[in-house]
Amino acid sequence: MGIITSLTAQKNKRRVNVFIDNRFALGLEVETVYKESIKVGMEISETELENLQRESDYASAYERAITLASKKLYAEKELLNKLIEKGYAFALSKDIVTKLKEYNFLSDDNYVEVFSRAKSLDSSRMIEKKLYEKGVAQIVIDKVKKENEKLDESKAKRVAEKYMKNKENTFENRQKLFRYLCGKGYDNYIIKQVIGDGNCENWD
Repeated sequence: MGIITSLTAQKNKRRVNVFIDNRFALGLEVETVYKESIKVGMEISETELENLQRESDYASAYERAITLASKKLYAEKELLNKLIEKGYAFALSKDIVTKLKEYNFLSDDNYVEVFSRAKSLDSSRMIEKKLYEKGVAQIVIDKVKKENEKLDESKAKRVAEKYMKNKENTFENRQKLFRYLCGKGYDNYIIKQVIGDGNCENWD
């Protein structure tokens, strides 16, 4: 057991330093201090301190996750890794991600749909690769894969038109376009179809 001898504000105004018997013991979220009525002169055990630390860490991680998710759309594993990078334990970060999923504040199903629409000129293969790199499960990626594949040819045409704008419709430029579209992840048969439509008025 020990006695809380001082509570001082940290530079981060949302946190408070707790001193036990005139020695620094731990830092807590202000929310936890008020919620648990932590006061100077209060007697507290080691077990109670550990419980307070867990509660405070959870509140801190939850607030950080909400702040991050409100600024941009995250895949579930992407946000999990972000919390871990910020110094939160894996188990705690996992609990926070699970809680946000329960509140429908985080969803890989929603993420893949929004991400696919935003990548309006990326091939289905490139979109799949980027989603996989962000940690989205293949079973979730497959839900939008067929729809994305249907758009590949029209996307490739738009990419080609943009690339060939103000360029001469020469064999050399067509070769460069072929390599460019390959780099974007488009299949060879689609590229050949697109380049075969080389009389497009937007190419000159």
